[in-house]
Amino acid sequence: AAAERAASERLQGAQAQWHAARVSVAAEVALQYSSLRTCLQQQAIAEDDERSRAQTARLSQQSERAGFTAPATHALAQASAAEAVVRSAQQRMQCALELKALVALTGRDEATLRTRLAPTPLQPPTDALLRIATLPAQVIAQRPDVYAAEREVAAASADVGQAQAQRYPRLALSGTIGAAQVRTQGLQTDLNTWSLGPLALSLPLLDGGRRAAQEDAARARYDETAALYRARVRLAVSEVEQALVRLDASVGRTASAQAAAEGYRTAFRATEARWRAGLASQLELEDARRTALAADQSLALLAHERAGGWVALYRAAGGGWQE
Repeated sequence: AAAERAASERLQGAQAQWHAARVSVAAEVALQYSSLRTCLQQQAIAEDDERSRAQTARLSQQSERAGFTAPATHALAQASAAEAVVRSAQQRMQCALELKALVALTGRDEATLRTRLAPTPLQPPTDALLRIATLPAQVIAQRPDVYAAEREVAAASADVGQAQAQRYPRLALSGTIGAAQVRTQGLQTDLNTWSLGPLALSLPLLDGGRRAAQEDAARARYDETAALYRARVRLAVSEVEQALVRLDASVGRTASAQAAAEGYRTAFRATEARWRAGLASQLELEDARRTALAADQSLALLAHERAGGWVALYRAAGGGWQE
């Protein structure tokens, strides 16, 4: 009975590890999806920047032909437009790579995946998300690895019971029961036989301490699995706490990042208006443009970081698996 309990506990632990693989795959797909959406958002930013720089280069060329702009200033505008083209092309390549990785993770056809992704609009970062400050400790118990470690402790305890049972006297009774029937030319003969015995009694007295050593070894394995279980729980608590810290930090920085991006965009628009009126230099315009672009990209990366924090919390808490 103890051996059967040990095998049953280990079977449940193996099933929990299968669920752990499902949670891991779900988390990786979510991270890859978030990375792709962030890449597409950065691609949209790069394409807007490319159009803006191209418009600036055209206006600079017209001004240079009219004699109001120095050739060096026009060269700077052309170089800035060319740089935007390169950046936009690199971003498109990166998004294509992200999509390939998502195809590999999901096993979906690329054309089908593109169709499903196309209608999804790019949502700006928002604070209208759930905020979690604490998590019930009971949630840790449903992590597949913690549950599997718990089942291993139960199995090791059953192994100790089995080792103890091996030290007790054993009474064995053997026998046979047989049934046979012979029918020939209308005659039927029943040949039923049975036998009982012998009766065997085993007294484990002189075994050189082998069974006692086996029991000690089973107890040592139980102590080891209990220590591993405690270590697994501590690791789970640490991972949940780290995920909560990262998530809280990313949410706390979102409002400031949004304010900074909006402020830099406003400053760029004002500088562009002054440049068109001849009150700002090309260098001032490009500096304001780079600052605004960096702020927009940082905001997109922060949104990806926040999504990664949610995924990390999902994985640390064991996903949606229940037992």
